[in-house]
Amino acid sequence: MSRSQYIVALVALIIAGLTGGALSGRLLQSPAQAKEAVGEKVVRTQCLEIVDENGKPRITLQVNPGDLPSLDLLDESQKPLLRLSVGSEGQPFLSLHARQESKGLWYLGIGPSGSPAMTIKDGLGRLRFLASLDKNEVAAFLPPDKASQPPPEGALVLFDNKGKVLWLAPWP
Repeated sequence: MSRSQYIVALVALIIAGLTGGALSGRLLQSPAQAKEAVGEKVVRTQCLEIVDENGKPRITLQVNPGDLPSLDLLDESQKPLLRLSVGSEGQPFLSLHARQESKGLWYLGIGPSGSPAMTIKDGLGRLRFLASLDKNEVAAFLPPDKASQPPPEGALVLFDNKGKVLWLAPWP
């Protein structure tokens, strides 16, 4: 192919691409339309799904019941692997989920009091690890003989599979 033929073919491809894009934009409009809002383009919807090549949702951005926003990364069977959300009391959290379970296994977030916390649950949803800077949350796990003392400002707590405290630091 000569240089002039190459340039003509390239220009034809560009014009065809622009024409096809313009026509498809006019002819194949979707229900979620961008609208002009104070000089910006805005898409308004309650749920946005990004699908894989088989049409299965793999990422969802939605507003859940109670007007709580959520971003989920899903496995091939549409179970969440990672969720970034807002809890019922307005606190943000991030959770990681096991592939075989839909229960959250690892949570990182801000508790109702505004203090950061991290929890890890086993495959049955039982709490096994807690790291919290919330005195009230830590106080719930103090041994009975130490319950009358002021709780520490924060703590790390390990639990057995029955919910009994195995280790707490700082120990009161």
